[in-house]
Amino acid sequence: MLSVFVCEDDPHHLECISESIKEYIATEDWDMELFCATTTPYEVLYHLRDGDFDGLYFVDTHLNSNMDGLQLAKEIRQYNPRGFIVFVSADKDSIFLTFKNGLEPMEYILKTSDDMYERINDCIRTAYSRYEINGCSTKLKICQ
Repeated sequence: MLSVFVCEDDPHHLECISESIKEYIATEDWDMELFCATTTPYEVLYHLRDGDFDGLYFVDTHLNSNMDGLQLAKEIRQYNPRGFIVFVSADKDSIFLTFKNGLEPMEYILKTSDDMYERINDCIRTAYSRYEINGCSTKLKICQ
């Protein structure tokens, strides 16, 4: 199963993004779920430490925490090296830091873009397609 995580510090944005994701997933017959929607990066890490996830992660770059979204993405990579990370941010300048830090984001979506939800849906569709085509986990292991 492909598990979707959302980490967004603004409760309103978190709810809007999460509801959009749930609605889109509900329209498809895919083996995926919105597993975690939270305002804190530590909840994401809690689940990753205690679980075995194939993940799609929507992460804000600036979190109201002592850990920002870039640091969270680094931690995600420790647990789920081939997971799909999508940054959803109001900060257009942080995109360069994602590459500088070797985070390999799937997408960087600006919250101010008119097509934000369409792009989120595109990421969901692409991640699931890649997950399904690979026939194996997004974690590092050999596919047979």
